[in-house]
Amino acid sequence: MEEKRTRRLYIERIIVENFKSYKGEHVIGPFGRKFNTVVGPNGSGKSNVIDAILFVLGFKAKKLRHSRAEDLIHSGEPKPGKATVTIELKDDQNESVSVSRTVNKAGKSTYTINNEMAVQDRVTELMKMYNVDLANNRFMILQGEIESISNMKPKGSGDQVGLVEYLEEIIGTNQLIDKIKAAEDNLRTATELADRYRAEYQFIEKEVGYLEPKAEAARTRIGSYLSGISKRVSIISEERKESSEALEALLNQKKQSDLEIEEVKQKKNEVLNIQKSAEAEEEQAKSEFRKKEQIFLEVKSKYESIDIRNRKVQELIKIHESKKLSLQQEIHKIKEEKKVQEEKKKNSKEEKEENDLKINNGQSERDKIILDIQKVEESMNGSDKVELERSQKQLLDHMRSAKGVKDSLREKTKERESIELKKSKIEKCTQEIPQEIKRVRESACAYSEDKYIKHEKKLCELKKIREDTIIELRKRENLLSEVQSEMRTSDVTDKLSEHLQIEGYHGRLKDLGSIPDKYTMALSAVAKGSLNNLVVDTTRIAEKCLDIIKSKNLGRHTIIVLDKIISDIKQSKECNRLLDKIRTKDLYKKCFYHVLGDTLVVNNMEAAMKRAFAPDRPKVVTLDGKVIDRSGLMSGGAVRPVILSQRRTQKEINKELKEAQASVKEAQDGLRLVEAAIEKTTIKLEAETTHKKNKEKSESEIISLEKQLATAQEEMKTLPDLEIQYKKIKENENTLIKKIKALNQTESELEETIRKYQTVLDEIGGSSYKTMKARLAGLEEQIFTLQTRNKQLQKYLNEPLISPQEKESQLEDVIRRLNEFVLEPINKEQSDMELSERELREVKSKVSTAEDKRISMQREIDIYRIKETELEERITVADENIKLIHKKLDQIGKEEHNIKGIEKGITEKLGSHKNSIEESTEYIKDTITQEEVTAEIEVYLTYQNKKSQAQKENDQVTTKESEERKAKDSLMALKEERSSKFMSSIKQINTELKKIYSMLTFGGDAEIEPVDYLDPFSEGVIMSVMPPRKSWKSISHLSGGERTLASLSLIFALHEYHPNSFYVMDEIDAALDYKNVGIVGQFIQERSNDCQFLVISLRENMYELADVFIGVYRPAESTLTLAVNMNINV
Repeated sequence: MEEKRTRRLYIERIIVENFKSYKGEHVIGPFGRKFNTVVGPNGSGKSNVIDAILFVLGFKAKKLRHSRAEDLIHSGEPKPGKATVTIELKDDQNESVSVSRTVNKAGKSTYTINNEMAVQDRVTELMKMYNVDLANNRFMILQGEIESISNMKPKGSGDQVGLVEYLEEIIGTNQLIDKIKAAEDNLRTATELADRYRAEYQFIEKEVGYLEPKAEAARTRIGSYLSGISKRVSIISEERKESSEALEALLNQKKQSDLEIEEVKQKKNEVLNIQKSAEAEEEQAKSEFRKKEQIFLEVKSKYESIDIRNRKVQELIKIHESKKLSLQQEIHKIKEEKKVQEEKKKNSKEEKEENDLKINNGQSERDKIILDIQKVEESMNGSDKVELERSQKQLLDHMRSAKGVKDSLREKTKERESIELKKSKIEKCTQEIPQEIKRVRESACAYSEDKYIKHEKKLCELKKIREDTIIELRKRENLLSEVQSEMRTSDVTDKLSEHLQIEGYHGRLKDLGSIPDKYTMALSAVAKGSLNNLVVDTTRIAEKCLDIIKSKNLGRHTIIVLDKIISDIKQSKECNRLLDKIRTKDLYKKCFYHVLGDTLVVNNMEAAMKRAFAPDRPKVVTLDGKVIDRSGLMSGGAVRPVILSQRRTQKEINKELKEAQASVKEAQDGLRLVEAAIEKTTIKLEAETTHKKNKEKSESEIISLEKQLATAQEEMKTLPDLEIQYKKIKENENTLIKKIKALNQTESELEETIRKYQTVLDEIGGSSYKTMKARLAGLEEQIFTLQTRNKQLQKYLNEPLISPQEKESQLEDVIRRLNEFVLEPINKEQSDMELSERELREVKSKVSTAEDKRISMQREIDIYRIKETELEERITVADENIKLIHKKLDQIGKEEHNIKGIEKGITEKLGSHKNSIEESTEYIKDTITQEEVTAEIEVYLTYQNKKSQAQKENDQVTTKESEERKAKDSLMALKEERSSKFMSSIKQINTELKKIYSMLTFGGDAEIEPVDYLDPFSEGVIMSVMPPRKSWKSISHLSGGERTLASLSLIFALHEYHPNSFYVMDEIDAALDYKNVGIVGQFIQERSNDCQFLVISLRENMYELADVFIGVYRPAESTLTLAVNMNINV
């Protein structure tokens, strides 16, 4: 502990740049080596000082109260591109250490140590050298975390850490947990092996006892067959010779393999050296590629800038070409209209001449009728006639006058409407064109390259998520199918059990055996649905079961018929065959063999890969359910564990079925959400594509609109004159309207007078007079109509012909501008770019060649490694075969020894009767059959073999029991080491805890103790506190201030046990009263002699004890700090 105390590190100062509330670069400090406080009003940025330390030491953004690292960059304007925090530290020898971290807008962080680039793990290692443990994080106590210790449970559950785990991390006993688990696994394995060998020994021992009397009886009948024994001896000698020759061949093969493996290793090392050279060449080529790429990008940038300008010119040429074509079409149209106008004038002239002829004829007829009327009227005398003539003359004069006024009104009205149309057009252009320009620019600005790339990238990610979701959905649907299958099979089994009360039906395969829990996943992965197969004795029983299943509509099921499957189970040398892990009757073992075969089970995928691709290529499964078939095909994924001999209730199966259905529904909902997100992102991407197209054509549109706007603005200058003209015309128009109303009134009165006098004259003149008057009126109407029409035709004939001259002038202007557009020469830049691109491709080809060479070397290395593995495997197989031959030779020697011993025993037992027995051989042959003699010899040999085997099994049992005892002793030693170290450390911590808590509370007591002293790790550890003048209580039952004092006492006690270089505390005194704040402050001041403290506090009697004040205030958009050293006289 004293050695650790000497390795201390002090925070000298903190330099922040654009970090959170700090705009620009600020230096916080210098800090003192003892007691430092950070003070300032709420919201000024005190906690950001601690956040800066957390940031440099590599903590995540969530620990700093943000969701993303880029959010830590100062948010003011202009927006900075990065945020940097540097902590300058010094150790006891006054040597400086600088640690810095920078985060950019993309959220990427970089670290430096003493201005050299580093990774986060290097920062963690550096801090650990100076007793700053970033893993346990005891040196950092943030707002509200002081009570987290008091709220800890004695023992953690799940991800929640309890007090015992918290203490174990500090004490270091947690490092023994994995060793204890490994020791428990070793003990479990040793016990299983010992149990298996004990059971095998007991079985063989019973067999020896059973065969012994039969063997003794057979011994007396074998003597006459000593000649057969002699032949057996010669056969054994021949077998020994063959085994020796095979052993010599295997030894030669192994020697050859050793030579080959050395040669392979040598070649592999040579290729490794070549690979290093290839890697150096590849790196050199990549370096050259980067340089060429930079040159290419520069040349390409020049080419693209000229190309962009040329494209703009081309776009303008395209616009003017379009305008030129439009003008040419308009000129053609005007010329066509001119032809139509000339034709129309010709027709109008002919119509006018025809109308003139009709007018002359009508006037002649009218004059004749007038003479006739005058003759009749001459015979009439009186005042009525005089008044009629006078009124008619007045009306005629009046109508002529009114016609002139109406013509003037029509002219004024046309002038007014023309001015109004012109004003409206100018105002509309000046209002709508800026809006249209704004709309086009907004449409162009609406396009964002970042958004386009973002949506495109997001769409790709969503499509990948959709694929993953579909795969997950298929897995969950498979699990649901298995549950449904089990539910149906369970239902069938129940109903078959009710109906099949016959011998020969055994039930489901899964109910006929058991297996240790660790192999459940492996068995489920290999067997899958076959464990729900039904087992019967014979085909007849199977047919009965099928009849009942069909009659009861129990679905489709597979039946295993015992007398139809292979009854012989292959003996395996492998100790990890999955079949051998199943505990079942011999009758059912072949059913499991029918399903599993010789599948081997291993711990992990690495072992599975090594075993599966051995020369014999067995089928292998891992403990977690990943299968490698004999063909090399690997399968895995979601596996639903099926536990043997566990008959679950319908309620349990229904519960799992509901969970599986909910899981499938969840995956389906997730797939729908992903599909909706893809659709939404596609719409956004299409919108961005539209904005991109709008941006490409916006420039030409804006140029055209700006020209129209300039023309409209010029015309706007004439609006005041137009307004004056408009008002003047309006006044004249109103005057003419009033005048016409008066004329119309007078005209009506004259017409009424004429009608009155005409009626009187008509009555005087008679019917012929009326007829002539009517005809005269018709002629005058016809003449008036034709004259009016001729005036319109004459007016049209007087109109000038339309001319394309103005448009032709505009066309000439457009052609002139087209001739002014000139494209910049780009051939040189293009050739430079193409040359640079060719060079880049050549360098890239070199990179590819070097990379291919490196990959080729890597493949050769892999091939040599595979060969090396194969040779090692061959050597391993040869060693195993050598062991087997040695074992066989030992067995041959033992057998020969036994046979000679038997022969010697028989000879010694017979003595002088040996010759007589040989002579009576024929007699014995006639009395004893060959089968009987063979049976007797077999019984005797079986007895000897079983006896020898029993002895071997006894030796193996002794060995395995010894291994079991060693594993048990090892486990107990580890547990004892963990417990003793933990309890001794708890004792040391309790000593400091009692002393510190008593000091802080003036007489209180506190201790931590295990709930169960015999096993302190099973129930965890509790902290009990006895405040002054109170009884013992759990820390969780104390008040807020008492919990704070207790938690601080524990922290300081842990510091005494395992010290830190410095502590950073944020408002730990929030729950304390004035008195206790002062006590804690005094304690921190005392402890600051061997440790640096940085405390944020708003309590006066806390921060006035500090050696250095760090004042934090925020006058505007940036936080500022001020350091005051109280030990320096100002």
